[in-house]
Amino acid sequence: MTTAFDGTKLNVFALRLDRDGNLWVGTAKDGIFRVHGDTVDHYGRSQGLSGTYIHSLFEDREGIVWAATNNGIDSLRDPNVTTFSVVEGLGADGAAGILAARDGTVWVANAVSLDHIGNGIVSSIHTGRGLPGSQVSSMLEDHAGNLWLGVDDALYVLME
Repeated sequence: MTTAFDGTKLNVFALRLDRDGNLWVGTAKDGIFRVHGDTVDHYGRSQGLSGTYIHSLFEDREGIVWAATNNGIDSLRDPNVTTFSVVEGLGADGAAGILAARDGTVWVANAVSLDHIGNGIVSSIHTGRGLPGSQVSSMLEDHAGNLWLGVDDALYVLME
C-alpha cells in the first residue's frame, strides 16, 4: 500500500473506496484513516470524530464520506467533520449502519429507530411508531429508490 501506513496493526471493521480513489479505513478503536497516494490522514476524537469504533462507511452522491460510530454518525468533508448524535435527534448514538440514498437522504440504522437526515434535519421512525421491530441491522436502496431493511429477524421495504 504505502510505506507511511502499517495496516497490520489495525483492527479494521469498515473499508470504502471513494470516487477519487481514496481508501477509507474504519477501525475498532483508532478511528478512520484515509489513504491517498503516499499520504495517510487520520481522523480521531481530536479531529472531531464522534467515536473511534467505526461500524460502517458510506459515500453520498456529493462525495461526502459518512461514518457510523459508537457515539453517532459523522460526515467527513475534507477537512471538516460534522457529527450527528442523540443531541441532534438520532434515536441512539450507537449507529449500526448508514446509507446515503440517491435523493440525498442519509439513513441511519439504530437499535431503537430508523433515522434519516435531509438538509441537516434529523427525523426518526421509532419502534412501535412505524418501525416494524427494534433493531435495524441492514439497509439497501434498490434501482427504483425503495429502501430495503433488515429489522430484527425479517425483511421489509419502504416504497419510494
